[in-house]
This record gives sequence, C-alpha cells and structure tokens, in this order.
Amino acid sequence: MQPLRVSIVGFGTVGRWLAEAIHRHRSWLVDECGVVVTVVGVATRAGFIYRDTGFDTTALLSSLSLPGAR
Repeated sequence: MQPLRVSIVGFGTVGRWLAEAIHRHRSWLVDECGVVVTVVGVATRAGFIYRDTGFDTTALLSSLSLPGAR
C-alpha cells in the first residue's frame, strides 16, 4: 500500500466535498488504486490545523469547532 498524506486548503464547499469523497471512496482507493489516503491538515482563513496521525474524516466533517468552518 502506498500512503498518500493530504492537506486540504480551504474547507468550504470544495474542501468538504474532497474530505467526503476521500471518506466515501476509501475502500476503492485501497483496493483498486493501492493508495491509503490520510487527511493530515486543513487550512482555512482562520488558521491551519495539522495532525500527524491524520484526522477521522467523519468527525472532521461534522465538527463545528473547526476554525473557519461554517
């Protein structure tokens, strides 16, 4: 498996769509592409958050306390 660590710049409509797509297609990415995608950073106009071990995309999407999230 090839690891792919991703930082999302902007967490509005497109950034949230990307995080959801990564979550929704995780098994396909592993099985068909041989890639394990981990979201490790998110940047908004309010700041940048980073977690070396990666974020749980479900929790990230539902989080209301994320800086700049609406």
